[in-house]
Amino acid sequence: MFDLLKGLGVDVSGFDRWGLAFPGLEGAWPWIMLAAALAAGVAWTWSSVKEVTGASRIGLAILQTLILVLLLGIFARPVIRLGKASKIKDRVVVLLDESESMGLPSGDPELTRLEAARKFIDKNEGFFDDLEKKYAVSYFGFDLAVRERGRDQWPDSPEGSGTDLLSALSRSGGGASPLAGVVIVSDGADTERIGRAARDKVKAGVKRALEGFPAPVNSVSLGGASDQADLSIVKAARDDYGFVHNPFQVVVRVRSEGGAADRVPVIFKQGAKTLASKTVVIPPGETEAEAELSFTPRQVGEFMFSVEVPAVKGELTERNNVVRFPLKVLRDKVRVLFIVGNPSWDERFLRRALKKNPSVDLVSFYILREHWDDYEARQQEVSLIAFPTDELFTEELNSFDLVIWQNFRGPFYMYGKYEEYMSNLYSFVRERGGALLMIGGQRGYFGDGRLDPKLLDLLPVVPVNDVPNYEEGEFKARLTEAGKRHPIMEVGEGGDDPSAAWAAMPELEGYNRVAGPAPDSVVLLEHPFEKEGENPLPILAVREVGEGRVMAVMTDESWAWNFAAVGEGLSNKPYQRFWENSIRWLLRDPELRRVTLGSDKGQVAPGEPVTLVLEVLDDGYQPTDGATPKIEVIESPAEDAEQKPELEKIGVGKYRVTIAPAAQGGYRLRASATLNGRSLGYDDALIESSRDNREWIDVSPRPDVLAAIAAAAGGGSISFRDGTGALEFKDTGEEIITGTMDLPLWDNWPTFGLSFSLMVACWYLRRKWGLR
Repeated sequence: MFDLLKGLGVDVSGFDRWGLAFPGLEGAWPWIMLAAALAAGVAWTWSSVKEVTGASRIGLAILQTLILVLLLGIFARPVIRLGKASKIKDRVVVLLDESESMGLPSGDPELTRLEAARKFIDKNEGFFDDLEKKYAVSYFGFDLAVRERGRDQWPDSPEGSGTDLLSALSRSGGGASPLAGVVIVSDGADTERIGRAARDKVKAGVKRALEGFPAPVNSVSLGGASDQADLSIVKAARDDYGFVHNPFQVVVRVRSEGGAADRVPVIFKQGAKTLASKTVVIPPGETEAEAELSFTPRQVGEFMFSVEVPAVKGELTERNNVVRFPLKVLRDKVRVLFIVGNPSWDERFLRRALKKNPSVDLVSFYILREHWDDYEARQQEVSLIAFPTDELFTEELNSFDLVIWQNFRGPFYMYGKYEEYMSNLYSFVRERGGALLMIGGQRGYFGDGRLDPKLLDLLPVVPVNDVPNYEEGEFKARLTEAGKRHPIMEVGEGGDDPSAAWAAMPELEGYNRVAGPAPDSVVLLEHPFEKEGENPLPILAVREVGEGRVMAVMTDESWAWNFAAVGEGLSNKPYQRFWENSIRWLLRDPELRRVTLGSDKGQVAPGEPVTLVLEVLDDGYQPTDGATPKIEVIESPAEDAEQKPELEKIGVGKYRVTIAPAAQGGYRLRASATLNGRSLGYDDALIESSRDNREWIDVSPRPDVLAAIAAAAGGGSISFRDGTGALEFKDTGEEIITGTMDLPLWDNWPTFGLSFSLMVACWYLRRKWGLR
């Protein structure tokens, strides 16, 4: 064609492509008009030729068809379009893994995987120079995201929290110019779609994922051999909540790569305290095994736990040898140990009130005969069992939340070990956070100095040494000023003033005389006229002792608030509410705390700030500015032990504190307050600082994954130590037209002359044959 055009005198220099084009047919309307004209022309031809016969019909049909074609061709405006083509520069994408596992040792012990990747690029500088001359080369870093880099702009340390190889490849496939190839430099430790697929399944899975990928994918494997030793905890499956006195289980899956160990001790810990341990045996030919560990929480609250496996010599990292998690321990049942000196109406009504509460698990013991009772039957014929003091005050004590001691003369039933048992009870309250409720009666608050000093140190009252100390006489217990604001005494309907409810309570018929309240105690009910010195005699007092709480009731006549109230036509609901409130307060129900500390979030990333709010109430459970609050970090990772949060006042009895945990691990903040030199209690908030980082679940290099990717996409797979000769790239051969010139075929005298001659010939023949 170019030779013909040159012969016709057309200058075709600079053009190397030609083709036919029809500018007149661009758009929808020209085609519609062309179709209509063609239909009209066919109808005209048919109507003409049917009036003649023989050779005349054939000749006329050919002539009219030529005219129709020529006219329609002129309508389409055909041109010879000359073009100039240029080859498109294909793209090559280089992907470098920037996830955290790239900071681990490579096959070269002196280099991290990221440093090995840099060394590979530097060592093959000439290869990459040539690549950039031939292709448009783009460099990207990737982890769970993809970000553009320069050839020399890699980060100093990898920080990505995961690796998604297939996502990085899919994002590299799109672009304005065709893709000639991809080079992916990684350790192959994918955390997403490939994950830890078994090696025999990797090839098939990758092949499906990369089916139809437009270019070869080449892989450069880092990290050395796939059998490098590493011991890790893959997962620690557990519930979000635990329940006190109920076994809590953690199922731990352990992985041992590269022959790190075939017998792995798994340790379940709370802080530095070991709760349980078990040795996991890795079966021959396997890399993973599970262990189930359990412990029974003895205290309500929020705590930081961990499961750990020991480090082994030469393993890749120890960061995946421990999994930490916070656990909130709740109560599903309140275990109450109820020890009664002898059956009574008060015991009967209190036990009934406790059993009405479905959350109370009640264990009761009654003393039906005294040790001095004279009975004629032989010991083995007496059906009553001996009081199991040793079991209750040594083995079982810590399984209870509350101990009720009603009208009980303890020393007479604890021969030889009374001091040991009282020491255990003391620790149960002060250190473990248990609760003690002592109720009076004829045997209550023993006189003659028989109470152990440790028990005396727990009580909110000071007993007297008189024997007996129980006095009879009717009186109506009077609510103190502190009692009017204390949650135990809110026995009326919701929001009612408790003074009216207590004023309506029936009279009691006896009380234990005591020397007065103990230091740091709060008297809630007092005798209306009996005094000890200058002060009214306490009838009900409470006290916070260390981690626990103690309540003392100096009477065993409270049953009158139920039985006598009903006899007088009053409701017995205040009696039930009184004991329910008492148990809630004794067991530190969160709604009844005077010091509360809450955070807006329980888990943050290292360096992310978290805000906590501290609220302080006085003895009457009203917000107060008279207290002295304090906030401190009592548990934190060793590398961030200098945290010193400060309180910011934001309201009456309300403070704000902000902390930004810098290290990964558990942080326990404790807020406390004192009022007039007395403690108002404390509250803890637990914050877990951690990244959602799947990189450390499995840090073993996966050259098999990279090899499968390269094979699926028709590329080469090499180690960072190898040369680049095996890397594959394709030449797409795609071109772009950079210039055109149109040579019209219709806009010239020969075309118009031929059209005119044909139309004249057709007119002449039609006239000759008598056609219109």
